[in-house]
Amino acid sequence: MKVWVSADPEIPHHRLDYVLEVWTDASGIQWRRHRPSDPPPILHFGYADRGTPFFLRADPGWKHRFPFHPSTKIFEGMPIIFGHDDGRSVLPFDPFAATFWLLTEWEKYDPNFPRDVYGRYDERKSWVICQRVERRPIIHYWIQRLTVALQIQWTPPHRLRIRPTIDVDMPWGFQHRPLWQRLGKALRVGRLHPALWLLGRSDPYDVRHWNHSLPPSTLFLMLDGGEDHPWSFEFPPYAEMIRQIRRTGFKIGLHGSLRSGQHPSRWLKEKERLERVAGTGILSNRQHFLRYSLPESYQVMAAAGIRKEYTTCGSGYVGFKHGIAVPFRWYNPIDDCPTNLRLVPTLWMDRALMRITTPSRVPALVNELMSEARRWNGSVAVLCHNALWAGMGEWRPWKKVLLPFFMEQM
Repeated sequence: MKVWVSADPEIPHHRLDYVLEVWTDASGIQWRRHRPSDPPPILHFGYADRGTPFFLRADPGWKHRFPFHPSTKIFEGMPIIFGHDDGRSVLPFDPFAATFWLLTEWEKYDPNFPRDVYGRYDERKSWVICQRVERRPIIHYWIQRLTVALQIQWTPPHRLRIRPTIDVDMPWGFQHRPLWQRLGKALRVGRLHPALWLLGRSDPYDVRHWNHSLPPSTLFLMLDGGEDHPWSFEFPPYAEMIRQIRRTGFKIGLHGSLRSGQHPSRWLKEKERLERVAGTGILSNRQHFLRYSLPESYQVMAAAGIRKEYTTCGSGYVGFKHGIAVPFRWYNPIDDCPTNLRLVPTLWMDRALMRITTPSRVPALVNELMSEARRWNGSVAVLCHNALWAGMGEWRPWKKVLLPFFMEQM
């Protein structure tokens, strides 16, 4: 099915084309901007009714500049932005502008948008969190409202594709450390056995001990040494671990360090080191501590050939950070065009679940999120850390509930 949309000349057509591309991926309906050789449009998008069967009022921000913090209203029980009072319009808001605003994280280009103690954007101030819609992919609901208004019969297929991802924050907990560090680690996690851990001959953090149980689609995101852990990619045992993961058939991605989130040149060096060690190009990334800067971080990634970016979840919540359940291309506001860098929604992270709920409540919460993603034919990632498999210290009670559930979702 195709929906032809004509637009006023004041609407930046490249931006509208981007939104319609995302809507096509999100719904399965082919949304297309009308051109002279196309069949007559059923919807006109702009500032004046042009005699098409349906008219949708455009927000003035298309002609000028979208506000960092638009006002929010409630329509049919859901929050909307870019509302208006034009009674001729099939909807009382501009869902195309709202989609563009959410996907670009436009609010974070406000120089006064707050950051937390780690230099990350303060997610508690984001629109999605303030409106309490992080557990609903709100863009899909907006698409549904417009299809109903256009009298389109649409039922999205109920499928769900999941990409399992594992952040390797700490390659080893015991090996390749001095004996006193091994002993201190064992005391901190409340275990002195087995003795092999203390002798450094075995290590529960080493992914090679358990990755045979994972599906081939699992993506391992590897963290370079520095302030986060002591082992550089070029440390021979770490380099061999990376090569062994690849030989097993898994994909390798970069887990950009904390500092690289605000220093793109450092991120580039980490990527180059990982590529040398792995012997292959690196096409995927997630930032450590979920720290990044707009637009600099994504500009550098797009230029460096990264194709999939997974810094798309919150540290203190789970759900749909961008309000959508399918991957989408990152839009570069400097060049004012979409890029080949795709942001893949990360539905939940083990650390976030540990912060917001209890082990007994995890199945209900994760099932709720999975049901929402499946309802809209979602394609999402889920995130666990290799420390979960080690199951030591604070991770111990969570391994029992999260690991089986994580594996079940594969």
